[in-house]
Amino acid sequence: MEGYREHIKDKHEAYTGHAYTIAVNILLKAIERWAKQNHHTEPIAFFFERGTLHSGELIRELNVAATLPEWKDQGWLGTVSCIPKGTLPALDTADVAAYELYREMVGQRSKKPRRPMLDY
Repeated sequence: MEGYREHIKDKHEAYTGHAYTIAVNILLKAIERWAKQNHHTEPIAFFFERGTLHSGELIRELNVAATLPEWKDQGWLGTVSCIPKGTLPALDTADVAAYELYREMVGQRSKKPRRPMLDY
């Protein structure tokens, strides 16, 4: 978000949308690359937590993408669902993983190493 605030917010937002719009584009390009490398053409279901700030924009952008031939014709862009927090344990696990990865990134950028989450 720091890069978004510094380079896009209040300057280019009219062209790029909020951070979630950019995130959807990055997400779709990453999945497209993976799908091509793995010859994957079956639909992939997307699940997101309901109520997150700007989540409506994220869902709207994914639904728009699903109607565009450049995404739809590849076959892997499946359904998009918004579900309440705590109803799908895999999303809670993904939240923990995302938080830990974020904290690791912050630690590396600030040159302050973190204690590992798990000691072996």
